[in-house]
Amino acid sequence: MYSLTTNSQDTNDPDYFTCYGRDVKKVASDIAIAHIALAAFLFLAHLISREGYIFLSFPISTLVILAGFVVIYADRKAKAWAYIPFLVVQHMALLYLNG
Repeated sequence: MYSLTTNSQDTNDPDYFTCYGRDVKKVASDIAIAHIALAAFLFLAHLISREGYIFLSFPISTLVILAGFVVIYADRKAKAWAYIPFLVVQHMALLYLNG
């Protein structure tokens, strides 16, 4: 529900909680943190193994990490536009994996 007094959405409304009773913003931050950790781990794994995929893993890992930090920024500052880079990066990753 839209709050007229604060000119923003009412985040205490039950519509903004997941089925487990957690805040949607908190779940988005947790997903972003998991993606950041996974991207850092995969980059380090490629760096240690010296397989030759480092030229692909560095830019991809960097994009995922930056997009994850933008999601955390979006949750802290209530900026809806900041979720878009994460969605774009995830879409690009899906296209890359399926292509």
